Amino acid sequence: MRTPVPAPIGAAIDGASAPRLSAYRRSGADLPFSSPERWHGVAMEGYFWCFTDVAAGRSVIVLHGVNRPSAASTEAWSTIGVASWPDGGLITGAWPGAQARVHQLGARNGSIFCGTDQRVTVDLEDRVHIDVAISQHQRWPSRLLGGSSVFQMVPALNQYWHPWLLGGRADGVVEIDGTR
Repeated sequence: MRTPVPAPIGAAIDGASAPRLSAYRRSGADLPFSSPERWHGVAMEGYFWCFTDVAAGRSVIVLHGVNRPSAASTEAWSTIGVASWPDGGLITGAWPGAQARVHQLGARNGSIFCGTDQRVTVDLEDRVHIDVAISQHQRWPSRLLGGSSVFQMVPALNQYWHPWLLGGRADGVVEIDGTR
């Protein structure tokens, strides 16, 4: 089962009809009490998941970047990476055609990647097959500020990272280079 399709890049940002507020979000910044999980409209919006099987002593990291050449562009490409521990597996690459969800966390690239707060699927040819459902969410506890603290309000910082999910349950299958 695939995750619902994220809204395409270029759609309106959460009712931000005021041009100043939209421009502020496109700088990468977030006001207090706003959701840092939503798409900002920046040149690279990144998404990162880490799944850990404590009993087996294994971890898998999945990342997806939605990249655009300019703020006015609707053409985008994906930077996708999958890493596993302890075997040291690492697969990275860039693929044309990326989309970000506008009003909530998530991104996709055709049938090769789809990630939301509910499910992550990756299908990179014969190397990576991931289908993991996420439940029992323990989300970021503060509505006032995100993980970057007051710095989330400063426009045009190089990076903003927000830990949106601090815990939960992941159920599914991860297969990397033939190892399941």
